Amino acid sequence: MGVCNSKRVVPVAYKTSVQDIEFIATRCVVCLNEPLNVCLFPCAHLCLCTVCVEKLKQQKCPICREGIVSWKRVFIPISSRRILDGSRRCTNFANTW
Repeated sequence: MGVCNSKRVVPVAYKTSVQDIEFIATRCVVCLNEPLNVCLFPCAHLCLCTVCVEKLKQQKCPICREGIVSWKRVFIPISSRRILDGSRRCTNFANTW
């Protein structure tokens, strides 16, 4: 994103709050609206909502493109959402299934 002047695009700095980052990090990577609640196997990426996983036409993980063998709906309490690391893998939630 940026501002266009006559010669080039000039980047615009945005202030992003911790709450904004946490909100984005806990949203489905397809619709960006619903909360994450689906863990894909075998890659273990936690990146989709139940609505989008049902509509997924290609049976590949949107993060790593590995083939999806199965998926499991998971429940993540709001206080635990900070456990998610940058990889979006759900290995820390082994006790949820």
